[in-house]
Amino acid sequence: MSRRKRQRNNPEDNHERWLVSYADFITLMFAFFIVLYATSERNAKKTAEFEKSVRKFFVNVTGVTEVGGVKNLSEAQKGNTQIKPPLPMVKTSSDEAAQTMGEIEVFLEEKLTERDRKNYLIDLSYDIYGVRLALDASKLFADNSVKFEKQALRTLDTVSFLLKNLNGRVIVESHVDRLEKRPKPFNSDWKLSSSRSSQVVEYMIKRHGLDPSRLASMAHGSQRPLYPEGDARAPFKNQRLEFLVITEASPF
Repeated sequence: MSRRKRQRNNPEDNHERWLVSYADFITLMFAFFIVLYATSERNAKKTAEFEKSVRKFFVNVTGVTEVGGVKNLSEAQKGNTQIKPPLPMVKTSSDEAAQTMGEIEVFLEEKLTERDRKNYLIDLSYDIYGVRLALDASKLFADNSVKFEKQALRTLDTVSFLLKNLNGRVIVESHVDRLEKRPKPFNSDWKLSSSRSSQVVEYMIKRHGLDPSRLASMAHGSQRPLYPEGDARAPFKNQRLEFLVITEASPF
C-alpha cells in the first residue's frame, strides 16, 4: 500500500515583522522625551517666590541668626512666610496673634510720643509663639549695668501697663552686645543678660503689680545678634529687650 505524501503548506517567513517592534520603540522614545521636556519647563518667577518662601520658613523655624558678614532677616520677615512648617509640633501664628499685635501697635502710638517710639522701639512682629516687642536696651540701661536710665522709665512703665492688660504669659528676653571684657559684677555677657531680664521682671511685678505666674525671664547673652560684628549698628541694636506675648500653644 503506497502512502501518499501529505503536502505541507509552510507559510513564508515575514521579513518585515521587525518594523512593528521598531515602530513601538520609536513611539515610546518619543513619549519619553516629551515627558522630559514637559518636566524641564519651569516658571522662573514661581521658582524664585518658592525659594524665598523656603528661606524665610527656615529662619522662622530655627531662629538662627548668622554672623560673619551674612545680613540677617528682621523679625517681621521671619514671620512673613508663605508656607507652613511640615509636621508642626505647635500651632502657628493665629488670628489672635494678629489681633494682639494690632492692639499693641495702637496702644504704643497713643501712649508714647513719636520721639520715644523712635528712640526705644526696635521692632514689633510675631512668630510661631506669639507677638514680639523689641526695645533698645542700650537706651534703657546704663552702660554695662542693670540700672535703668531715668528718661527711659516712661517707656518701660508704658510697656508694663500694656502687658498687664493683655492676656497670656510674657517672656522677657535679654540680649547684649559681645564684649571680650566686662567690669564686675557683670563680667560676662551671660551675667549681664540674665541680670537685666530678671531686673525687668522684678520691676514690673513690684512697680506695676503684674502677676508673677504670667512672667518669665530669659537670657541669650550675645548669641543672637541682629547685626554681625563690624557693623556700625551692632554695639547698639544688638542690645535689646524683647517681650514675647505668647498667644499660641507652646512649650513655655
